[in-house]
Amino acid sequence: DSSVDVGGGLYFESGSSAATEGGSIEFKSGSSISDVTGTVSIRSADGLSTGSIEMYTGSSTDGATGHVLLATGDSSTEQSGSVSLLVGVSASGDGGFMKLTSGNTAADSAIGGGVQIESGASLFGYSGDVSLRSADSGSTGTVAVSTGSALYTQSGNIAIATGQANAGSTGQISIATGFSQSHASGSLVLQVGATQSDSGGAYVQGGTYGVHLSTVESGSSLASGDVTIG
Repeated sequence: DSSVDVGGGLYFESGSSAATEGGSIEFKSGSSISDVTGTVSIRSADGLSTGSIEMYTGSSTDGATGHVLLATGDSSTEQSGSVSLLVGVSASGDGGFMKLTSGNTAADSAIGGGVQIESGASLFGYSGDVSLRSADSGSTGTVAVSTGSALYTQSGNIAIATGQANAGSTGQISIATGFSQSHASGSLVLQVGATQSDSGGAYVQGGTYGVHLSTVESGSSLASGDVTIG
């Protein structure tokens, strides 16, 4: 311990090799034959301002860099464990930011890294749900789905689609605004972007049962709105 200077550091490094792979470092809790195994905890100490925890692979000069894997183990009889990424609560300031960013590339004709969020599969039941939402609050935040701006060519597409079904009906796609207790409900706007040349079109195509456009009755006057095409 130190009262006037920086506390001493603790450094772990495995052995190097000039001919093959370098040595590994493994942190592992103790096992148990009748109860749960021990916990492995990596954290910075409490303080006026806490330190950071950084976990990353080293840089590579001739080849691909290593992977970072964060996963729970398999379970033979019960539910497998969860993986939670949480930002701490702030008592007086804004909440912390969470960002998932894939890798950039500077190579010609190469593609930047992708981001994929996928639920777990089931052999006989439903696969897991994927939920993307802002938290309940006094005034809720915005959920924005957009592609980045393109500097040289066209921007990317946004595809919203259900999967195929081999033995049943495919799933529905619902786009709706929320219910309002005391004010007008939000609008639903489908708009094609403006351009200095020819603008794109908007297409609504139905299946066997066609395309139906209708309004709903309002709660106060029981009068429905107009449908305008043109």
